Amino acid sequence: MVELSKKTQKELRKLLMKAYAKELDQHLFDLSMKFDDWKKKKIDCWDLNYHIHKFHDGILRDLFNTYNARGMDDIYMISRALANDLLCKEEIPSEAIDIVERCANDLF
Repeated sequence: MVELSKKTQKELRKLLMKAYAKELDQHLFDLSMKFDDWKKKKIDCWDLNYHIHKFHDGILRDLFNTYNARGMDDIYMISRALANDLLCKEEIPSEAIDIVERCANDLF
C-alpha cells in the first residue's frame, strides 16, 4: 500500500463522503419517484411500502456497507467513485491521482 500524506488522506475521505452523498441522492431520487407514483394513484400504499422497505433493507444497507467497510482501501473506493461518475479526475489530489488511475485500470 502506498503511503499518502495525512492531508491527502483527509482530502480522500472528504471525497468519499461526497461520492457517498451523491450516490445516496441518486437512489433517493428514484425512491421519490415512487412517492410521486403513489400520489398519482399509479401504485397503491402496499407497493410504496414495498419500495421503501426495498430501499431501506437493500440499497441503503448496501451503500452503508460499501462506504463504511472496515479495511477497505480509500484508493479503491475513490477509483470506484471515478468509474461510477460520482467524482471527476480533477477533484482527486495530485499526490493520489496516479495511484487511483492505476487501481482503476487494474480493477475496472
